This record gives sequence, structure tokens and C-alpha cells, in this order.
Amino acid sequence: MIQRLIKKRLEAALNPAAPRKVVCLLGLRQVGKTTLLREVESGLAGRREFLNGDFTDDRALLVPERAALQRLVGHLDYLFIDEAQNIPEIGRVLKLLHDEFPRLRVAASGSAGFDLRQKTGEPLTGRQVVLELFPVSLAELEPRATTLRQWLEHVRPAGDRPG
Repeated sequence: MIQRLIKKRLEAALNPAAPRKVVCLLGLRQVGKTTLLREVESGLAGRREFLNGDFTDDRALLVPERAALQRLVGHLDYLFIDEAQNIPEIGRVLKLLHDEFPRLRVAASGSAGFDLRQKTGEPLTGRQVVLELFPVSLAELEPRATTLRQWLEHVRPAGDRPG
């Protein structure tokens, strides 16, 4: 598995010792947001839940209602929401989770980054940290390679290298 450079920033933002903010992980489709969230989630101690905004039943859990949110997160330390842009009123829901559940750490991801930003921007003013996951970089593929030439030399078998 490729070690993503942003992973440490995501872990640091979710660390209980860090200032508590909703973490919004944004990026293009298929860059590895879900994989990264799952990897970070699996390394955490504490009670956690992973929801996916593509599922109707998960969307139904994330409504701006006190009792519903209490049932969902009242016992949790961490909540991960993948494909958050598909959840109606996601900005209000994230604001309520942040404001009403002070020990809860929340991370939400979205492939439609602009759309998720529009939905979360105003309600989460001052309450969020935004991380952008880009397609895999050379530094992630081969940490010692600082140029494309060095990377190509690293991945090509010796007999295939020019002169």
C-alpha cells in the first residue's frame, strides 16, 4: 500500500490532544479518500463508527435532530462519514455534531469537493480543518526520488535503462 503524505496531518487533526475541529477530506474521485479514512480509523483506539453517504440507511441516521444524533454518536469517540456530499443538510449536521458532542471527533470526506465545501463552509466556519488529497505523487511512490527521471530509474529494471 502506498503511504500517503497527508495521512500524518489527518491523524494529527483527529488526535484528542489537538484542537477539536471537523476534518473535511476532499479530493477527486478515486484518489484514495475512503482507503485513507479506513486506514486511519483502524489505527485509532476508542469507539468509532464509519458511515457512507451513498447508503440510504446511513443517510437516514445523519439528520439534524438531537435525539437521532444522540442515539448515533452519544457513545462514540470518532465518527467517519464517507461521501458526505450525498447527505442532505450535511453542513448543519456536522455543525451540530461539533457543537453538541464535545468529546466526538468527526472526519468527513467528499469526492465532489466544491459541492461539499459549499454545503459545509458557512455552518462550519471556525469549526473545520480542510485537507485535500491529490492523486499519488512521486514522493509517495518513491520517497528518495525528487525528479521524474529518478523515479523512472528506480522503477525500471537495470537492463531496460537507456545507455
